[in-house]
Amino acid sequence: MKPVRNIEPINHTDPLWRTLYEESPHAHFFQSPDWSRILTTHFGRFVPKHLLFGNNGNPYILPLIEIHHCKGLLKSFCSLPLGSVGGALTRDGRTTPDYAALFKSLRKNNVLKCALVSDAVAGNADLQGGIITVLDKAVMPLDMPYATMEAKRFSANKRKLVHRGRNRGVIVSAEKFPGICEEYCALQQRVQKEKNWKTAFSSDCMRDILALAEARLFTARHQDKLACGVLCFEHNQRATAWQAVLDRSNSEALHAQAMNFLYASIFKYYCEREYTEVDLGASLGIESLEQFKNGFGLAIRPQKTYAWLHPLYAPYYRAVQRKMRVKKPDEAPLGNAKTNP
Repeated sequence: MKPVRNIEPINHTDPLWRTLYEESPHAHFFQSPDWSRILTTHFGRFVPKHLLFGNNGNPYILPLIEIHHCKGLLKSFCSLPLGSVGGALTRDGRTTPDYAALFKSLRKNNVLKCALVSDAVAGNADLQGGIITVLDKAVMPLDMPYATMEAKRFSANKRKLVHRGRNRGVIVSAEKFPGICEEYCALQQRVQKEKNWKTAFSSDCMRDILALAEARLFTARHQDKLACGVLCFEHNQRATAWQAVLDRSNSEALHAQAMNFLYASIFKYYCEREYTEVDLGASLGIESLEQFKNGFGLAIRPQKTYAWLHPLYAPYYRAVQRKMRVKKPDEAPLGNAKTNP
């Protein structure tokens, strides 16, 4: 690829971003202008730093967020956070960002790090001194009918738990009715407070997300009570299970295996609509979450983060990455865990 001669800022309202997002067969929801708007509207510490790279008539966009540290004296950049995919948005899905040009410009601006989450493959030569860290994320390929998937991929115990939910009256909905959305928001607010999540989502933020055309809410009820819910994003016939919450105070719903039946229902829903996969994200070393996902027979794919680090910041960053790979107790709801910036 020839060197990029110009790097310019771009706003999420720019029609070019929407066009690239809609036209690229490889685009993911977490590269969308809608996700940028959500983050920068509801999280004051996230400053948009989206870059348009001009490359001989084949432009591409690198959506980044700028985060300030030490009262603005230092800063870091990262792919649009709280998602499982990032990297450059291009029409062909194959163009590799000119990391050398990007990192060279960052060195002049008191930047601690620039972390880019991407499924794309890039070598160390592209990183010009950066490092690659890898997390395993779980994905369900939807390459067979659901009945075959349940019979061949689910473990014997997982099939038993799913059947229990089916037989004990767990009811799954894939609709965003106002009442259901409000119930989900209330449960989500309670769960994040109980779990003391590092990044908290306000009720207004969740309502804004639920209003997106590419957001779908799956809920499971037992005895007319909301037991759990999973918020999914859809784009290019791929779904991402992003925000799962479970009411652990509802012992009867727990015994009925509402969450297991809910995820099985999600796989069935997208199978019937000819989606290609459901992405459940990385488990971040939470052992119970890994066990929950493993029972479905999911495929494991590497989720790579390409990072340029300031020399003084590098030891701290590596220590954090090592800690994330250590097995953790059950500290998260069963669902898709996310890295908080």
